[in-house]
Amino acid sequence: MLDIAVYNSHQHEQTRHHGLVALAPDAAGAWRIVRPPDVPTEGDRIECIPTSSGHEIRIACDYVDDAVTGSSIELNGLLRLRLGQTHIELRGMNNRPKRSVGTLDAAAYQELRDPKQGGPAPATLGRWFEALTKLHRCTAGRADLFEQAAGFVIDPMGLDGGMILRRSGDDWQVVASDLPRPELGICFDVELVEQAAREQRTLFHHEPDEGLSVLVSPLMNRGHRVEWAVYAYRALHNENSRRGVRYLEAHLVELLAGSVRSALDRLSAEANAARRRATLLQSFEPNVVEQVELSATTLAGTEREITVLFADLRGFATLCEQLPTCDTYALLNDVMNALTAAVMSHGGTLIDYYGDGLAAMWNAPIDQPRHPQLACRAAFDMLDSLPGVSDGWQHALAAPLQLGIGIHTGRAQVGNIGSTLRLKYGPRGSTVNLASRLEQATKIVGAPILVTREVASQLSSEFIDYRVCQADLAGMQQSVDLFAICRSRNDEQLLAAITRYESALELYEAGDLENAQAQLATLAHDADVPVSFLRAQINHEVHRRLGRRASDEYINNAIQLNGK
Repeated sequence: MLDIAVYNSHQHEQTRHHGLVALAPDAAGAWRIVRPPDVPTEGDRIECIPTSSGHEIRIACDYVDDAVTGSSIELNGLLRLRLGQTHIELRGMNNRPKRSVGTLDAAAYQELRDPKQGGPAPATLGRWFEALTKLHRCTAGRADLFEQAAGFVIDPMGLDGGMILRRSGDDWQVVASDLPRPELGICFDVELVEQAAREQRTLFHHEPDEGLSVLVSPLMNRGHRVEWAVYAYRALHNENSRRGVRYLEAHLVELLAGSVRSALDRLSAEANAARRRATLLQSFEPNVVEQVELSATTLAGTEREITVLFADLRGFATLCEQLPTCDTYALLNDVMNALTAAVMSHGGTLIDYYGDGLAAMWNAPIDQPRHPQLACRAAFDMLDSLPGVSDGWQHALAAPLQLGIGIHTGRAQVGNIGSTLRLKYGPRGSTVNLASRLEQATKIVGAPILVTREVASQLSSEFIDYRVCQADLAGMQQSVDLFAICRSRNDEQLLAAITRYESALELYEAGDLENAQAQLATLAHDADVPVSFLRAQINHEVHRRLGRRASDEYINNAIQLNGK
């Protein structure tokens, strides 16, 4: 077996191999491990060939320090090479020295402790714990956290190399490192890391030695499985005569590992909270999201009065047949952006998108006084936004975009109708169904907005409402009074048209079809009331009465609006 490590300013990798392998630079200049049959036969490369006693290292590079291209080296232990700014380290398993390791057992430490060895000065301890506190409070991302942790063992601790390792299957990967003097070592001791992970405790070389003195502190996840490890070493060199790792230093690295674990947990919790907040903001306005974050029961299932709005784009199926797919989705996205903005700007909660429309509600999950008023304001903002969208697509549209909106207020069961994996907060029940039927009825009636009496009765003088008809709607057991609404304005012509329409409707429902027709005859076809709709209903009833006896009573006032 052979451990191969590669290190430079943008790369630090270590892998374990059996059999023939080679190192060769890729197109970006990074040295990579290459296995048969991809081992190159020309160009820069370092071949590692197994032998009975170890490995034969064949070098085919012109810029290897302390080695001649074409040379062959018998590797029995450790070989370090430098290729420009890249350091390569090869460690064979044969003749690897065995060293005893210490643990953070206080009793064992007292036996091993050299009474002549002094401890760090108070100022040094202060710098250690100040840096550890900063790391514990780290608000940077995971990558920056690991970089800071690897650097901590260098400054302020004074060791010579630091790495953060992550378990990847049966192997370990370097995710961050700080090696001011890589010529001292870029490899980590796989066996010692595995032992520390297996025993789930900090291990270190406490005895003085001419070689590297290593310490490893494992990090366990919430499932008590070792997932990460802090790896550090001290080397004997001309700027450091200290040998071995001291007990207090090992203890500090264990505290470092604990701080990294705490910071990882906090970063994970913050990331989860950010993802949840982003998900909530897709459906709720910020003040609702804040309430949800303060109380987990805010989205719990409950029954309450709500106002539900359904909006649907007219004639979109035809547009889909005429436009390229990319344009269809781009146009639909523009429309949904406009409709969603109208909902959110008036405190609405987005329930869902349905094909070429959407559904929204008010007064859930938090109380909203005068929620019917808010829904109607959003409806008119939707209508106001469509001309702008149409103008942007006039090159592709044969006619301006049109919208149908239905609004109903009633009691409903409200809660998370999604799953534990995906939030989908919304209502269930007949209130939702009725709002949907109203939106469908706008196609037949020809009014852009239809509401129920429960909505109209709660509107202020900001709006004018009038009854359009009494209708039988699909799926509804009882007939429903449909109302149209418009913004209040000083328009005598509009008010006169509404008065005549209401008079004609009253005559129609009383069975006086002749006078009902006479009232409508005074209204223009393009008046701001659904003249064509009521005229068609009157004509239908006139034809239905042909052949009936005059004594037959006019019984049903409800107009059948069961179509979609």
